[in-house]
Amino acid sequence: MQYIAHANTFLALLLNRNQEKLPQIKAVSYLKENNKDIVYILTDKGKTNIFELKRSLTELDKTIGKIEQRDFAQVETSIILNLLLIQLQVFSTVKGCNLLGKLYFNTNTEESKKLKFREVSFSKNLVINIQTRAFTEISFYQKHQAQELIKNMKSWGRSPRYEINLQESKIKQVANCYHEGEENDWYLKHPTIKNLKPDQTPFFLLNGKVGQARASFLTSKSGIAYYLIDQLNKHYSQYFDELKFREVQTESHDQGISQKKRGDNLLKQIQKFWQDKEITLLDRTQENSSAIKTISDFFEQNYPLKITSSQKSNHYNLVLIHDLDYYAKEDNKDKTDAYYSSQTEVVQNMTVEGVMHKSGTVVKSALVNAVKELTIKAILESEDFSPLNTEINLDDFIFYKYYPESNQTLEFTSHETNFKIQPITSNYDDPFFLNDLLIERNDQLTTDVEYILLDKQSENYYAVSKTTLKPLPAPSLYEAATNQKGTLAYHGKDARNKYLAGLINLNYFYQHDQLFYNVGMIGNGMQNKEPVASVIRKIECLNNKNLSQLLNVQQLLQSMDVVWVRFKNLTVLPFPIKLMNEYIRKNQNNEKR
Repeated sequence: MQYIAHANTFLALLLNRNQEKLPQIKAVSYLKENNKDIVYILTDKGKTNIFELKRSLTELDKTIGKIEQRDFAQVETSIILNLLLIQLQVFSTVKGCNLLGKLYFNTNTEESKKLKFREVSFSKNLVINIQTRAFTEISFYQKHQAQELIKNMKSWGRSPRYEINLQESKIKQVANCYHEGEENDWYLKHPTIKNLKPDQTPFFLLNGKVGQARASFLTSKSGIAYYLIDQLNKHYSQYFDELKFREVQTESHDQGISQKKRGDNLLKQIQKFWQDKEITLLDRTQENSSAIKTISDFFEQNYPLKITSSQKSNHYNLVLIHDLDYYAKEDNKDKTDAYYSSQTEVVQNMTVEGVMHKSGTVVKSALVNAVKELTIKAILESEDFSPLNTEINLDDFIFYKYYPESNQTLEFTSHETNFKIQPITSNYDDPFFLNDLLIERNDQLTTDVEYILLDKQSENYYAVSKTTLKPLPAPSLYEAATNQKGTLAYHGKDARNKYLAGLINLNYFYQHDQLFYNVGMIGNGMQNKEPVASVIRKIECLNNKNLSQLLNVQQLLQSMDVVWVRFKNLTVLPFPIKLMNEYIRKNQNNEKR
């Protein structure tokens, strides 16, 4: 039996701190809906007195509203799944506290000041969310960060505090924010460094032993997702029809060229672009002359580029600076950030911490990427993308992107390889690009729409936005891994298409008169892991003109089938968006100066 309590957000926190006072509660899930905090409480059928439960909850929080008793049939499927999911204890690595309202997979082997867990839950539209959560003990911050920083920092100081006991498999929320005298062995749900994202687990191994590949897949996010659906079906099938992931038929766009070959071709294009130009290597740190020489020697020995070190800037500049963490240190607080920008010069800043190993050797990929970014900025200045895209024609499209910080909408138009980017303030013929309209779509003065596309042939406007959907490997891969039969050697093209079709290359499909697409890894010569699952995006027609004339999908996909936006990887947004982002960033830097 389950009861629904309407209360403020502190009720869930109080429940976590008083589990021993309410032993009849098996699981709790809560959400905010229509400005109400709704707490769903699952209890044993026939063993709970609603009046006693009401009294116990009221003792915890006097602001509690009414309590309603409902059967499973009256509750949304996502809520039922979360309540049942929390109770699953059938996999040896499943750990957690029911009253946190989430299921946690323990990925740690021993007690530590830095822990990582898989956090699992279902969203309202029945999308399973599996996220890596980093927990760090407060004592770690106290040793490595100033106490006042922990107390006052917006994200850390206002974060809930947790008790974690791996021996007893308990994660318990004990406070909702910083307070004087808090325990040093409590944890925050944050990585050790602000904004540092936890590592992801590979989805699959392409090489190595079959047993090793199976273990890698079954402990990955996609493997866990399949396993949990399988276990929910086995243990709770009386409450719902069989659960399975939705399968859709997609069309794919693939050049058939390996990632390595495309990367090599990109480097050749970059070298050709700079063969008659000179790049100045500028040291703004005033203390890394040895690093400048090491960087110069690297380029001289590996790439035929004209790079000259100097104390004076030129038109094209690679600028060596420190990262922000350097200036946050106590010994460097009196130093000025050396970030360099110019209205007339083309500048790419790079941090000494990012391009140099502590051993004194260069980080090759970071240096090559810095030259690639400088090339993009030079292309932006010339308004000609032919140096990197000689066969792409986007004449039929106009791209628009809204930037909330500057309250501007940019327009990208092109003819052959020449392009123009310009701000537009309002366009009364095309109201989709009025800033006010976009702002109204979100209360926080931003928009969920990533960009808007005009197809000049059909005169249709399309809004492109993220969905909560992500592709998974085929079910046959999970079956092969769990049955210990067959092979997981899917390095060949046929096997890749069988197991990993949604994770590689560019894919699209139509559903309910809407177009969806996702951008995965380059399939030919692919890496041995998928660090982050690709997001499926929706392309929605805005003005309902000429719907019988469909968007030229292949032409649009060409604008993402490039490897110079994300170095040696496909880009999830058309490359004009990258150029527009650089345009707005350069203008913002100039305004700050």
